[in-house]
Amino acid sequence: MGSVFLGSEPLSKREFHVLVELLKNSRISDQEIARRLNTSRPGIAKIRQRLEKKGVVLGYQPIVDFEKLGLTVHAITLYRWMDYSKQKELSEFTEFVRLLPEVFAFVQGEGGGKTNVVISLHATLPDFEAFVQRLKVRWKNNVDSVEMFISSISGLSTNYRIQNPVVAHLRERLDFDNPSLGPTGRRKPE
Repeated sequence: MGSVFLGSEPLSKREFHVLVELLKNSRISDQEIARRLNTSRPGIAKIRQRLEKKGVVLGYQPIVDFEKLGLTVHAITLYRWMDYSKQKELSEFTEFVRLLPEVFAFVQGEGGGKTNVVISLHATLPDFEAFVQRLKVRWKNNVDSVEMFISSISGLSTNYRIQNPVVAHLRERLDFDNPSLGPTGRRKPE
């Protein structure tokens, strides 16, 4: 059947197709995946277990409407760490940010004069302001060039699904590896 390489981990075509189905809907039953891929439910159960054992599937998370949970403020905070010779302070601050319950994502990189991006969710603007104060106390004089973008959460909570780009990537890889197969693994109509 062949393998598809996604980084260093080879996946069989069946594993690949099951992964796409799980990304589209993590609550989908093995029976429904089997129906879609024209195979058996026990076979799908084994594939799901292999994906978990390989560490490709780490868990299953619900997609929630943050606004209905009272998290109405979405904030993106960008900043530049000034002195990389202060490795101890950098390490401590990085761990501090990663453990903040408001933090949705924390990214270290480089671009636009910034080295870090913090994406956070808050119930109210005063909650966000208190969050920023906690950051300022911890980063002291080590951070420069802070910029923030704040918005209502409604666009994120109802229209954004992190798995969409992953599914698109997997579909491109599948089509690239076998142009006669479509996104479901079935032959494309001629």
